[in-house]
Amino acid sequence: VITIGASGDTITIPSGATITNSGTATGFGGGGMTFISSTVPSGSASSVEVQSCFSSTYLNYLIVFSGISIATNNSDMTYEFMTGTNTRHTSSYYWALGTSNRNGTQVDENVDNGSEGRYCSNTSNDDDTINGNFVVYGANAAVKTGTTTQFTHRYEGSATAFVESGGCWVNASDQFTGIAFDVGNGSNFDNRGTIKVYGIHNS
Repeated sequence: VITIGASGDTITIPSGATITNSGTATGFGGGGMTFISSTVPSGSASSVEVQSCFSSTYLNYLIVFSGISIATNNSDMTYEFMTGTNTRHTSSYYWALGTSNRNGTQVDENVDNGSEGRYCSNTSNDDDTINGNFVVYGANAAVKTGTTTQFTHRYEGSATAFVESGGCWVNASDQFTGIAFDVGNGSNFDNRGTIKVYGIHNS
């Protein structure tokens, strides 16, 4: 064991220096996140699958949408959790969304025991206008997985500020390993923007 400094000492790392950890660092406190994956929609597909992003390593996850665009106006954005590479969970989604300004009107929506969750409604096909945070709780933990979402995007026919906050719980205890994001109303994702997944440290 090598001890650097003593109680009360200040150890200064000069500008330009780098500390590299090639082993195990302990005693530095908890918190923080680890980057897992980044996905760019491609092929003008109606669905983007992010596979193998959930594991037993982290209990909770943050998914960040940045500059996402869709091809068709007035489309709803939904999701389904996945087990394995080809199996989607298509039942027992209980979700609710609240909007602050849907063309000047506050609107609340909800579905009980649906086939998918929803995180945006009535989105515009204006480029780069879908941005938001998507938190997943207990994705791979054999508990009832939950989500909270907050997104801002353009309302389908009007250049109004449109913020949607929502939540969902899945009445199942599957150990999910991935998630699929879909565009409704026969629309597709444009080939732009990113969907990034981070694991939230457990302590």
